[in-house]
Amino acid sequence: MLMKLDAFRAAVPNGYKAPGDPGYWAITHAPGLKDAYPEHDLPDLVAWHVTREGAQPISVSVEPEITGIQQLNDHWPVEELQNTRIMLIGAGSIGSATAHALAGYGVGHLTLIDPDRLDWHNLVRHTSARKHIGRHKVTALAEELASLRPDTAVTPLPLDVIEHADHVRSLLADTHLVVCTADGVAPRRVTGHLARRAGLTAVLACVLQDGALGEILRLHPWPRHGCITCRRQSLAEAGGLDPEPALDAGYGTGTRHRPMTAVGSDLHLVAQLAAKTAVATVLERAGHPDQRLPGEHALLGLRRQPDWAPPFNLDHTAELRWRPAIPPRAGCPTCEAP
Repeated sequence: MLMKLDAFRAAVPNGYKAPGDPGYWAITHAPGLKDAYPEHDLPDLVAWHVTREGAQPISVSVEPEITGIQQLNDHWPVEELQNTRIMLIGAGSIGSATAHALAGYGVGHLTLIDPDRLDWHNLVRHTSARKHIGRHKVTALAEELASLRPDTAVTPLPLDVIEHADHVRSLLADTHLVVCTADGVAPRRVTGHLARRAGLTAVLACVLQDGALGEILRLHPWPRHGCITCRRQSLAEAGGLDPEPALDAGYGTGTRHRPMTAVGSDLHLVAQLAAKTAVATVLERAGHPDQRLPGEHALLGLRRQPDWAPPFNLDHTAELRWRPAIPPRAGCPTCEAP
């Protein structure tokens, strides 16, 4: 509603100037303005477009005293997550989206481990922008998260979890949980081994069957919970299959009858589930029973695979299946005490 110019001038004790053409913009701070002109329902801080015809109020967005994850204090366990330190191994397509999701949940500190640099072929699936081409993925992610999620401190380390296993092992002493989204079989098994030896839970995330299935494995360092190698071998002996060797083949190496569907959004669905699994694990441990997960092995259908051996035979796209843990196998070098 347009305020007459005389009324606007009377309400502004200082700084008023007569408008010319095409007028001017002004901001007023008047705590009593709302009471004086209740018909306008004006806040204390108002922007105005002042012309010869009158003053038109325009809403102003003012930064509140509390911003970021602290705004959710009444609805979300912010304190527990702000005090949580998670190591994320792998900053590729799934890893970058996992990092964003973990920060969105309010995790207070992320340590990012990945030796690779962002290349042109990564852009179709990665969360980072082309301006970061040639830079380490962990560095690009750290800068992006600092801008988007300043409540999360990020330590970027361009390390290889296999080559620099001793360095990674030392960092686990100051870590509450490990997430691995790295490509390939070896990094996943090394991550699981290091985490178990450190007494930490590890969450492993990947896609199988050229991107048709998403998989999340939660590996607790508990006596009745086997490592990833034990689980794969037990499945194979039960008549299933071991899909893990295919991870070393990379995306898009299937036949024409099994086209690669590992598009970015599918990979990011897996990343979101990995982050949820990690955060739910932390919160259940902190005394939040509503965060308890239904199992330890999750399979997400990105493209239905009814012809695969159980438990990978998902009948529907977007189907989510949870399975229990599998006990350790005798003689396992990871599960048995050194």
